[in-house]
Amino acid sequence: MTSAIALPPAMAATVCAPSRIPPQDDPPALRRYMPALDGLRGIAVLAVMIMHFSYWYLGALPLTKWGRIYIRATANGWMGVDLFFVLSGFLITGILLDSKGSPRYFRNFYARRTLRIFPLYYGVLAVVFLLLPLTPVARAGLETARPHQAWLWLYGTNLAVYWHDWGYLNPYPIQLAHFWSLAVEEHFYLVWPLVVHLSSRRGLVRISLVVIGTALLSRWFLFPHSHHGTSNLLTFCRMDQLAIGGLLAVACRACRADQILAVLRPAGICAALFLIGQHAMHRVLFQDKMAYVLEGTILGIFFCWLVGEGALANARSVVMPWFGRSPLATLGRYSYGVYVFHQVLNKFIYESIGTRLPHLGPTPLTILYSCIAGTVSIAVAVVSFHCYEKWFLNLKRKFPAQATADAKPAGCYAHPHLIHA
Repeated sequence: MTSAIALPPAMAATVCAPSRIPPQDDPPALRRYMPALDGLRGIAVLAVMIMHFSYWYLGALPLTKWGRIYIRATANGWMGVDLFFVLSGFLITGILLDSKGSPRYFRNFYARRTLRIFPLYYGVLAVVFLLLPLTPVARAGLETARPHQAWLWLYGTNLAVYWHDWGYLNPYPIQLAHFWSLAVEEHFYLVWPLVVHLSSRRGLVRISLVVIGTALLSRWFLFPHSHHGTSNLLTFCRMDQLAIGGLLAVACRACRADQILAVLRPAGICAALFLIGQHAMHRVLFQDKMAYVLEGTILGIFFCWLVGEGALANARSVVMPWFGRSPLATLGRYSYGVYVFHQVLNKFIYESIGTRLPHLGPTPLTILYSCIAGTVSIAVAVVSFHCYEKWFLNLKRKFPAQATADAKPAGCYAHPHLIHA
């Protein structure tokens, strides 16, 4: 499988060669701000929201034929997390490559990540475990989660879900198990800066390929122990998508856009055909060992293609520039808050609004509920960003993400809304 990720010999030689600025008649390989990636981030968080809202609402209603079709379609929203991982691998590796060798490389990176991620994450945990228990309704429901809250505070949610199952971190009236993906990304942030700092470009490519192979082998050996797919939440089982994004970041700093896309497009199309064929044959994930092992990496290749198109979008591109100007791009800028809040609020919204909706039939009701719950989640995320998170983000100017003299000035790290995580 790693051969599907590995670059062809000619491309690999280019990646490992010193960076060259593309000719003037070629678009730059990277731009300081890549708006199309916001659109992709918006698609990712929208897919995850629709999946969670549909499962929660439609699961409480008798399923009709159309309901079963709808829930089968929206069930694939979990792929949004895979897209987030590829985006994260690409953007974070780009930040690190562009600032490698600069003064306070580690301090500035970790300070900026802390200011972006911790205030909202720990703010939500503080409300859930310190304030909500003061209310009688929430106190009883939180009793199952409180003994396991240390996993959340220490970014070990994916480990807690693997060992204790989902229910322990989804107490009434809140849900916190979706923080598993934030734990995976935080583990990546802790380790990857050191890897990039100690590695040459050639070494980073090799390490990324080893990481991809390790993830494949881990899923293979853990498949018999995967209860409801929980072993797929472990960090070393999901690092292949982050590493694939990292490989793209390396390529974007060494190759012209046409060279990169010449590799990505056929690889992405082949990955898409594989995924379509698998689902057309009704092969359900986790019931087939090979599908369980390969699908995450194949998805990583497909999403790497989309991220590459977004990062290298130019005036001749028809689709990707639109992503940067669409409502999806606006949603993408608030995707971190939306992802955090949508499940935390899901049961609250259902109890207060969902049970009072007029009867329109199971599928229309589910769509209506998803729209309402999604709107509420987005509104809360926007308010949180502008009234709370932004105060911390303003402090990032004290820790500038400096590019080194030999890095492309078009580095991608400057975007203030960087990261689903």
